[in-house]
Amino acid sequence: MRLTVEIGGTGHISSQVAAGDLDVGVCAPPPAHLGLAFEPLFTDPLVLLVPEGHPLVVADEIDAASLVDQGLMLGDRACAYRQGIEKAFLQHGTNPYAGIEIGSMDMLKRCVQAGVGLAIVPLAVATPVPSGTVLREVCDLDLSQCIGLVYPADEAGTGRVVGTLLATLRAHLRDELDTHRPRLDPPMRLALPVGTGPSDPRHR
Repeated sequence: MRLTVEIGGTGHISSQVAAGDLDVGVCAPPPAHLGLAFEPLFTDPLVLLVPEGHPLVVADEIDAASLVDQGLMLGDRACAYRQGIEKAFLQHGTNPYAGIEIGSMDMLKRCVQAGVGLAIVPLAVATPVPSGTVLREVCDLDLSQCIGLVYPADEAGTGRVVGTLLATLRAHLRDELDTHRPRLDPPMRLALPVGTGPSDPRHR
């Protein structure tokens, strides 16, 4: 058996699974028109990453409206995380996006460290807390992303090897997240244990 791991966004990975180039994906829900099966595994919480010294660091609470004109940077337009973030803000009638688009979570963190602006990132990505930054919560937004397994709708046709891989991923990812998922304590200025949440690995 050969195992190939590919890293990519939800759109790319789910398209690869639909085309038969990948057997299994771990990502956000795929586009409906691809006709794939999606099996939720966990909810990935998102947090606001703020440079140390920014006024919002000491704010009693941060709501969606308070992020307007604060330099909020976002990821690539095709990123499922960005799409969820924009949807959450628009439902509150606001759009704090500062016009800075960065396609890498690591670069988003680095830009926050450099004081370029703020970013909303998965908690696991920001754990441990990058030096020179603080984690805060946006109190009136449900900032989270459902992550799960993506595979052909006819799982019975995937074969015994892929079926075994699916069963292993189901058990392993749930167990790992239950044990190691990072937590935030109020006022969400520090993340506790280093997390081992998945960073979108893709399995074949």
